[in-house]
Amino acid sequence: MNLTTSEIHLANNINSSIQKQEINKKIMAEAINITPQLLSHITNGRRTTTLRNVVSIGEYLSDPEFDFTSSAVLFGTPKPLKRNRRDNHPLSILVGQNKEEAQRQELEKRFDIWDILPIECDEISAEELSNIHQWLFELIDEIASELAVFITVCDRYDLDTRKIITVAQARERND
Repeated sequence: MNLTTSEIHLANNINSSIQKQEINKKIMAEAINITPQLLSHITNGRRTTTLRNVVSIGEYLSDPEFDFTSSAVLFGTPKPLKRNRRDNHPLSILVGQNKEEAQRQELEKRFDIWDILPIECDEISAEELSNIHQWLFELIDEIASELAVFITVCDRYDLDTRKIITVAQARERND
């Protein structure tokens, strides 16, 4: 079976992570519910795999240095931006989504933006202003992440982004 360079790169990443952690492939295969032969074929670059298997392998490895760029290319998922993504894609959980999401929630617990908005500019403390900046940085990151997902899906399925936006806006007006 001829594999693409992305599939071979992914296989190499999986294999190097397994070797680095000195993981027994037979035990790993049983834990992720695939045959040892299939895992061997995947890690040696002899057989392609599914998104489900990549997610299972990634969860089992729990390696924060695991490179998901090749799997993003392979499965047509959005590539991570400069920061870890926080979308619902199964690969997101493997690139630190849970940790970053917890940090974002902790930031939001410190203050509620709607409580701060009525305060006049000259009454805001330096700490509150710093919190507002952090909240805005997170908001921008969230928006950029969502746009990356939107654009990637439209590009992958050859959809007209302007038409999708127009239809979405019309649906929102009707709700």
